Amino acid sequence: MTNSKLTTGRVRQKLETRDRILETAQMLLEKNTIFTLEEWRRN
Repeated sequence: MTNSKLTTGRVRQKLETRDRILETAQMLLEKNTIFTLEEWRRN
């Protein structure tokens, strides 16, 4: 019982961490794209 709860908690934590990483990557990609477009427009 306790063991399965621990495992579930660990899996959930891993999923949350992955989601956070994906969100951060998404943000960076969007910022990067916007920056590239700005640069492209300037030239």
